[in-house]
Amino acid sequence: MQELTGLVVCGGLSSRMGRDKSLVEWHGIAQRYFLYRMMEPLCGSVFISCNAAQAPEIAPDYNYIVDDENYANAGPIAALLTAFDKFPNNSFLVIGGDYPFLKNEDLVHLVSNRNENDVAVSFFDEATGFYEPLIAVYENKIADLLFDNFWQQQFSLQKILAQSSACKVDPIEMKAILSINTQEEYLKAVEEMKKVQ
Repeated sequence: MQELTGLVVCGGLSSRMGRDKSLVEWHGIAQRYFLYRMMEPLCGSVFISCNAAQAPEIAPDYNYIVDDENYANAGPIAALLTAFDKFPNNSFLVIGGDYPFLKNEDLVHLVSNRNENDVAVSFFDEATGFYEPLIAVYENKIADLLFDNFWQQQFSLQKILAQSSACKVDPIEMKAILSINTQEEYLKAVEEMKKVQ
């Protein structure tokens, strides 16, 4: 399989949380840097995908890509489209910045399910019937489908994964795909982490 490029997606506005979710220190370091380091053993290179306002604040030891203005207001698909523009021959391991319970073994489990027949591999929640599009591998061959959907004003990565019959992977633990988006969810997650420490 083609070597992966890691993409830590943190360019959203975090409006529901009220602060940049990628800067929350779940593990003693800003989450965007924690995930970056987690992805390094699995990827040839890793980048933080950010918006223009975040870029000056990225620590100098970390590579980053600023979302292209052509894809503004399109949500997380902007990160992938920008990445495919810059690296058209690459495949990407994509992780969102709001999964505090995600562990290294979860990423290894996801990546180990890659195969030559699929255009993408994603964790899948059987209970909801939804893919987890920001814990996924997007192979190079899905790029055209992503761009086609964007130009048709279809921005949902969830729907694109379903449309392409992406490989569904059951998480080792469902907690790994728990996304924290609000202050209330943050407080609950903090209490949960205290229990396991």
